[in-house]
Amino acid sequence: MTVVSGQPTVTVEQRRAQRVSAVAAGAPGLALRVLAVVYGVFLAYDFPTVWFQPPSQGSGNVSSAVESDGLIGPALVLLAGLAAMSVLGNLVGLYRIAAIEPIIPAIIGLAFLSTFWSEVPQETFTQAVALAVTAFYGYWLVAIFRPLEILTVLAAVMAIGTFLHLGFALAIPQYGQAPAGSWVGVMLHENPLGRITALAILVFLLVYACFPTMRIVALAFIGLNLVVLWFSTSKTALVTVGAMAGCLVVFRMFRARKTLYGAVAVSIAGTALFLMAFVTANLDFVTDALDKDVTLSGRTILWDLSIQAALERPLTGYGWFGFWTGSFGPSHDVLDFNPGWTPPHSHNGFLELFLAFGVTGLLLGLALYLRLFVRGARVVGTFRTPLGLFPLTFTTFAFFFSLTEFGAISRSIFFSLLVIVASLAGLYGRDVVDESEPPSSETTRVV
Repeated sequence: MTVVSGQPTVTVEQRRAQRVSAVAAGAPGLALRVLAVVYGVFLAYDFPTVWFQPPSQGSGNVSSAVESDGLIGPALVLLAGLAAMSVLGNLVGLYRIAAIEPIIPAIIGLAFLSTFWSEVPQETFTQAVALAVTAFYGYWLVAIFRPLEILTVLAAVMAIGTFLHLGFALAIPQYGQAPAGSWVGVMLHENPLGRITALAILVFLLVYACFPTMRIVALAFIGLNLVVLWFSTSKTALVTVGAMAGCLVVFRMFRARKTLYGAVAVSIAGTALFLMAFVTANLDFVTDALDKDVTLSGRTILWDLSIQAALERPLTGYGWFGFWTGSFGPSHDVLDFNPGWTPPHSHNGFLELFLAFGVTGLLLGLALYLRLFVRGARVVGTFRTPLGLFPLTFTTFAFFFSLTEFGAISRSIFFSLLVIVASLAGLYGRDVVDESEPPSSETTRVV
């Protein structure tokens, strides 16, 4: 406890103990760390039986470009059950963490509720359970591990994935490479591989900044993942990594200034507007450079048709995973525009929420990202440690990918990370009493 102007000031760690009540006494044991890594690997890369399937010819879905193996659901539920056993003595603390950002539980609740109006209620309920299990992983990590320890868990997950991708692409190319020669690793399609590889680069950049003794290792994994990203030929991931590098520079430059919020808004909106203007003025050059046509491989037509379909049910939507049910379901008119392409989703995270839950889902998604941007900027401006950049950086990363892919709200490790940054940014962004002397991560276990 410190004293500011004669008044006792409660530290962040003391506030955390009062509000959340630490689940584990001391550092988590080896068993919990192994469980955390295995849980994360399954969320990031699916069950091993999925890895030995031929690469997908079509567009990638939420996780691995094919329908998930039937074992992944029960395996995740089992892992969630084991994790839940470790927090049975502190369910109140876990509930308080989940209540920090109420929009996330609201979206999960909508997923379950939409079972009643979905045309495929069993699939909707199954996917709602998967969404809840994915969110629980994020809440559980925040409850048990310190922020720096969470980063080490994520780094372990990404390191395992790096070796898996390289091993499959180089040693067993019939599974690790697409027929055209691009790498797919264990993701079975280049887009999911590019997405998870871009995340790995971001994680190891944070490891480099936060752990001076691990910088050589972090640089090695950054280099390996850049190689994987290049051979994946995922243009979206390449563009996103470049955009994230620019945003990181802006965030660091303005972190100690009152203009941080404006800098964040300008850097994100400005980047998007600049890219739009550049593409408009240099359309032929851009599409040739990205190896795309003027519709971005059909995305613009897909977005237009998806919006029209969403407007047919603006209040309720079609239910979670209730729209993309094939040529004989609600997605018939959308799929009919190009019989040679069967997209598994609209390639836009906000459109998916609109299709699933109507206007309510769309507004919840927009509000969630707005709140995360504001809270993330507050954490960046308050905490001087490198890990303080994590909430805002990952929120920006997830937002960019939500513009052209399924988005972070899915049965994948990206949703778990969204839960983590929402919890940490909400918890620590409002806990500082004396902002003139923000506590260090070494003494307070905070971002």
